[in-house]
Amino acid sequence: FEMDWWSSHPIFLPLIMRHHAPPAPPVEHLVISEVYYFGSANEEWVEIYNPTNAAISLNGHTIGDYDGAGYSEGLYTFPETAAIPARAVILIAGNGKNVNPPADFEFFDHNPDIPTLIKVGGDGDWALGNAGDQVLFFDSLARLVDAVVWGTATYPGIIPHPGITVTTHSLERYPAYYDTDDCSLDFRDRYPPSPGEVPE
Repeated sequence: FEMDWWSSHPIFLPLIMRHHAPPAPPVEHLVISEVYYFGSANEEWVEIYNPTNAAISLNGHTIGDYDGAGYSEGLYTFPETAAIPARAVILIAGNGKNVNPPADFEFFDHNPDIPTLIKVGGDGDWALGNAGDQVLFFDSLARLVDAVVWGTATYPGIIPHPGITVTTHSLERYPAYYDTDDCSLDFRDRYPPSPGEVPE
């Protein structure tokens, strides 16, 4: 046995695994789970996912592409009563009826039956750049909760995704409950887009 063992040139498992990095633990905070940024501002939408087992209030939270600099960017806040149930998603769109299912909130006041976010910052309105931009999501104390950055855009501490080039695709976080701050790892090119659904 001993001769057969050594003649087989065994490889010990610790040598194979010594550079292995374990996956990040599932997050316990809200995440941006999908973004569709092609088309007009009225056609763009963002999906936010609550991976926790409790509802989370959105009172005082803000979302947008405004990072304190830049041109034609906006930052918006949610109505005081807004919340995301446990293990659920919400959709925010330029025009809430331009996404299926219809969005829970919209950036522009197109539909009286869909609450409109309130602009609180920026020198422009909601509009995402195809070549590069970011969606930033802050809590009520203006602390960054999550961000997705792509293409030529940058944001401190976040590695951007290369971006997508096909107008019928979106950027989707996969799986939806991981967040490493490296968008090139956390997000994938999604076709067809899946608003209102998250991959487990």
